[in-house]
Amino acid sequence: MSSVDELMALDKYQEAIVEMDKMIAMDSKSAPLYYKKANILQLMGKFEESIESYDDAIDINPDHAPTFYNRGIAYEEIGLFRKAIKDYDRAIQIDPEMPLPYYNKALSLCHLNRHDEAIDCYRAVVNIDSDDIDAYINMGSALRHLKRFEEALECYGRIQEIDPMNTSAHYNMGNVFAETGRLIEAVKCFNIALLIDPNMQGAHYNKGLALKSMGHIEMAIRCFDDCLLINPLNTSALSNRTECLSELTKNDVAIEPNTESEQQGIVSVKPPPIPTSLLKKSTAANDDINNTVDSSQETGNIENKLSDERKNS
Repeated sequence: MSSVDELMALDKYQEAIVEMDKMIAMDSKSAPLYYKKANILQLMGKFEESIESYDDAIDINPDHAPTFYNRGIAYEEIGLFRKAIKDYDRAIQIDPEMPLPYYNKALSLCHLNRHDEAIDCYRAVVNIDSDDIDAYINMGSALRHLKRFEEALECYGRIQEIDPMNTSAHYNMGNVFAETGRLIEAVKCFNIALLIDPNMQGAHYNKGLALKSMGHIEMAIRCFDDCLLINPLNTSALSNRTECLSELTKNDVAIEPNTESEQQGIVSVKPPPIPTSLLKKSTAANDDINNTVDSSQETGNIENKLSDERKNS
């Protein structure tokens, strides 16, 4: 392990940059040195500086796909999505079998509301790697944005084939059912997600919304209670709970204890050590079905994720 790698392992990024500069001073024509320095700068959140180092690497070697790909991520991080797409396209041109540029190009396209093109990119990813769950989740999200609900359900169904315990697949399938008025199916999906992860706040909340819409007010209140146990500051759950209690008060109905059938979701209407190779942007599109949801809900935040060396071409 080199001294730079040892410093990286200790999260001493600034010291690692100092060592990289020393190495570059001794060999200013080494594209891999500029590339590695740029990746470290990305990990530090210094995206403009990382772009400069990627530029230096590209000046020396304009045919290295990962350099264009990682520079694309830097552009994406500072909101320059068109420049990011241009870099992803160049990476794809150099190495058409590299899935990550298609993946991140899709994310940039979604930022520009070009969802049809993004879907094509996600399809390219799964053509290369048919088990890429992130691609199916994000494709489903893009399809939902375009109201192509049946195709979105197919994406989430494919994820369940790959990983039956994937909560996002069951949760997002429930959201599609809810958006299309198939509330019984939605509740069943939320129940499966909660069996896998009882602390999934969004599933409790969206199940409560579905039950509330079906008129199962007591069950909805329990869902909002469960949501508030996980996050007492969830104002949307509190507001919906208050509305439900008001409805019960108006009708003079008491809340009964949980029943076994309710626990089963049967309602009365039948129901890593960080490498510095390729950076990947990932989103688990766990969207909520009500626009009043506050920012504490699980809404598919994009986070930086580093791929392993196997992804490097």
